[in-house]
Amino acid sequence: MLAGIVNTPIFGRNGTLLTKPGYHPDARLLYVPGSGFSVPEIAESPTETEIVAARELLCEELFGDFPFTGAAERAHVVALLLLGFLRGMIIGPTPLHLIEKPTPGTGATLMVDAISTILTGEGASVMTEGRDDEEWRKRVTAKLRQIPSMVLIDNLRHKLDSSAMAAVLTAPFWEDRILGVSEMTRLPIRCLWIATGNNPEFSNEMARRIVRIRLDANVEQPWHRSGFRHPDLMIWVRANRARLVSACLTLCQISA
Repeated sequence: MLAGIVNTPIFGRNGTLLTKPGYHPDARLLYVPGSGFSVPEIAESPTETEIVAARELLCEELFGDFPFTGAAERAHVVALLLLGFLRGMIIGPTPLHLIEKPTPGTGATLMVDAISTILTGEGASVMTEGRDDEEWRKRVTAKLRQIPSMVLIDNLRHKLDSSAMAAVLTAPFWEDRILGVSEMTRLPIRCLWIATGNNPEFSNEMARRIVRIRLDANVEQPWHRSGFRHPDLMIWVRANRARLVSACLTLCQISA
């Protein structure tokens, strides 16, 4: 069974770095790199110099201008990025990473776009929130049928309290009836789950399945900020994607 289609080298189930285009039976992944995209060979045992350079590229150059409320928040977003390369090694479920902030324009969507572009070469697959649990269920099924590597629930407006979402964040497979036909489908859950929102609320059931990443620029109009390392972060990310992927794989090799 095909578990997913990836556009960048990642680690398979046995910890092997998949760099050859094509289908990898052991990982059940199809690697289809974008045209002209290539990553230099990654050392199996990176040197301290390589590790420091990779850490600085991600923590300072990539995420250095985001207004994290603490060191743990930055650690969580780096972990989210690296999870995209290590997801194939994890048999069970992974949590929902919730990027929250007090006001619009703080940078949550930009952060997700940067992460998604590094991992896939394009923006994240968006799923809007459901009005009730039945709608959540239908949207989860429709999205998982696309075999996404990442799902973004952008701009939560209502309290996140869905048994369907709680289930999809807990199980390795999702079973549901296909809309419009009397046929059941069983889908592997191999994607990253990300949500953004302005001071979002969530139930106790969801809280146990969430990793929070809090941003706060401490200004009334955060979209008017200036003086960034990279005035247009996405242009820089696209131009340096191979370097960023290489840095992520280097850090992953430490524990892979």
